[in-house]
Amino acid sequence: MRRLVVTAALVVPLAFAGSTATAASPGNFQTAARTLATATQAGTATAQQSVKIIEQGQQEASDLNDLLDRSAEQRKRVAALTGQVSRCESLSSASQDLQDLASDRQDLVDELGQMDLSDLPNSDTLTVDLEDALDASRDSDRNYADWADEAGDAGCPSGGPAPHTTAYRAAQFTDELATESKEEFVNLWNPIASTYGFPERSAREI
Repeated sequence: MRRLVVTAALVVPLAFAGSTATAASPGNFQTAARTLATATQAGTATAQQSVKIIEQGQQEASDLNDLLDRSAEQRKRVAALTGQVSRCESLSSASQDLQDLASDRQDLVDELGQMDLSDLPNSDTLTVDLEDALDASRDSDRNYADWADEAGDAGCPSGGPAPHTTAYRAAQFTDELATESKEEFVNLWNPIASTYGFPERSAREI
């Protein structure tokens, strides 16, 4: 009986050991380690890429917000100059200043065309809407400059009001086009601005 017990004791563990060696061989450990390392590297790379996109989006939003600030300042100057024209005050200088503002507005259009906004949501539509808005605003500036000239030629009465000439009506039309594009733009921009910590805007603030 003792011999049988010893034999059984030897056979059973050896059989068990053989089974275990197959499941936990050095080759299997190495494969598992490589798989884990690959997964970890992939996860790290994805996380790094996500951080990079967020940082790039932040910079792009900041650049665009700066351009919008300058556009808003130009709008204020246009409002002051068109008020000057409506009162028939210094029409020649108002016309020149409006032409200069039209050039400044074109500079914004050119700058926008050079900007990379690819990490912002709906970047293509966002860019097109703003470009259309700035183009129309530039045309309005030129039309208001022509209005000042036409009002002067028509004999603008001191203190106003300036006559609503053909150029004035053209300016009103391009103003409407600009407003439509600005409204479409802010609908896309405001959620982005909120995400990155910039102020939301209305169409009248661009």
